[in-house]
Amino acid sequence: MKFTVTLVFLIISCTLYGQGTDTVQAVTATSQGTSDRFSGRDRLTSLLFRAPGDNAAAFDLHRALLGRYRGRQIASVKIMSLDVFGPTFQDTARRARSKAEILANRVHTQTSLRAIRRNMLIHLGDTVDVEKIMDNERIIRSLPYIRDAIFMLTPNALDTARVDMTVMTKDVFSFGIGLRFGGIKNGNFEVYNHNMWGIGHQLSAEAVGHVEKKPNLGFQASYGIKNIAHNIIDAHLSYFNTYRQSGIIAVTDKEFLRMSTRWGGGLSYTRLKRINYLVGYNDMTLDSVQLNFGVIDAWAGYALLRNETFPHLSRASLLTAGNVQLVFSGRYCQTDFYSRIPDSRPYLPYFADSKLMLGSVSLSRRTYSGDTYVYGFGATEDVPHGFLHECVVGYDHNERGDRWYSHLYMSTGNLLGERHAYWYASGGIGGFYRDGSVEQGIIDLRTSVISHIYPSHKFLARFYGNVQYLVGINRFPAEKLFLRNDDTGIRGFRSREANGAQRLTLKTESVFFHRKPLLGFTVAFYVFTDVGFIAPERRLIFRGDFYSGLGGGIRVRNENLVLRTIFLRIAYFPNPPSDFRSIGFMLTERNPNSFYGFQPRKPNPLPFW
Repeated sequence: MKFTVTLVFLIISCTLYGQGTDTVQAVTATSQGTSDRFSGRDRLTSLLFRAPGDNAAAFDLHRALLGRYRGRQIASVKIMSLDVFGPTFQDTARRARSKAEILANRVHTQTSLRAIRRNMLIHLGDTVDVEKIMDNERIIRSLPYIRDAIFMLTPNALDTARVDMTVMTKDVFSFGIGLRFGGIKNGNFEVYNHNMWGIGHQLSAEAVGHVEKKPNLGFQASYGIKNIAHNIIDAHLSYFNTYRQSGIIAVTDKEFLRMSTRWGGGLSYTRLKRINYLVGYNDMTLDSVQLNFGVIDAWAGYALLRNETFPHLSRASLLTAGNVQLVFSGRYCQTDFYSRIPDSRPYLPYFADSKLMLGSVSLSRRTYSGDTYVYGFGATEDVPHGFLHECVVGYDHNERGDRWYSHLYMSTGNLLGERHAYWYASGGIGGFYRDGSVEQGIIDLRTSVISHIYPSHKFLARFYGNVQYLVGINRFPAEKLFLRNDDTGIRGFRSREANGAQRLTLKTESVFFHRKPLLGFTVAFYVFTDVGFIAPERRLIFRGDFYSGLGGGIRVRNENLVLRTIFLRIAYFPNPPSDFRSIGFMLTERNPNSFYGFQPRKPNPLPFW
């Protein structure tokens, strides 16, 4: 069982530091007094898209309003960082009312304007580029310590050929704790802050205990920095010394966040021991074996933009159908095991020293629409639309025998109708090749649908559907598929007996968000039905074992807090396997689901889990 408690009243030095930071700053090239003057009608219309249930259409309206000033020069830039509780974009003068909210605002360190400027793509003297503004809003909203962001434009009072820009951001309360129990023998206690000193750095510290396993009381911590030196480069360092694992993971990464991003890449180092699985492959655990390994992983990619690279192509070409990125990427990943696994183990071929070299060519196009109450609880969510097609080839210099690798992956996601329902589909096929035969092959097909929002007097409803078929081709004996994962399997189904080499799942869910928050917390009621088939590789999937689960529960989240969503769920499983029961209950916390993405990415073998 896992749950989270908000510590509004807990004050630590790193939270109090920087309380003197100004929350409003204007950078202007003309008169300071003119940058605050808004057209009341324009301001109201621009902010309407925050209204529950109407966010999607009003987001398009916001884009259209920005488009009226396309090409004009920006005369002034003003940044306003709002308190966590009280003010809103519609009413910046509103103040926190309850004692708890007032205390939380005092304890919270407001995001410094320097941190916001570090994430600004638009500067004084630039001309208005609507897509760049929308991208900048999305990038700032994606920061873990920001709830929402909006850029507003108004004509400059002294020169109507220029405009004044106001950037408004709203923080989340960035400090929280988590308490987790894995039974009566082990548990975790975590303290974290996603906005240290108001500069956007992330820190978490966690005590991990076990009654029987050594060390009985362990420690793990992580530190992260977003957007280093205005280059949209992220860095993350994690340290572990618990009964589960010991070691470090260090990562730097620059993603292709924008369609105009030229370079992407990253470098990571992993050194772990006292662990029974490879990072990223948690379902492939080893019984009574502890691994000791290190991984050095580096990749880089370069994007060719359509307008500059393909001017000679006809207008009917795929590459001229809107902004497209053609990205060439390369990766080198070296894995070294420092303690050997007995040769009799069936999973030996998987845990072997390897030097994996991969190259990819990917074609991507993406736009974003804003919506609310999709996976979140009222904050603006940026839903991607477009496609990502990639071809990956490579060579694995492996101590168990060298081999080639290749895969083809295609995905697309679009709006359905004018009321902003969403559809996504993807397919991938690939594998390794040794001595003329395929090993560790995979075919992965999936599609999902999210309905538009259905408003009523008390609730906002959405409906979700997901289908996935995954099959392995000549996978290693230790590589098995399960129905245990909540995202790809049956929710709450924890059996390890139900496993195979191919899996088919159908998942449906109905969610009803209550319109009126209680003490700032939004409550969502949900019901679901999941069914799944699991079978060996060479058997028709519908002749495999069939399992199902149905149930419902409550989700609770406060979008003003960095705390994860609290889940309460009960489920019934009509035909459970022998190692599982027919009734399941869960109280836990987790981050909201994330959207599928169409960004070019690091070359990587297709995942099998």
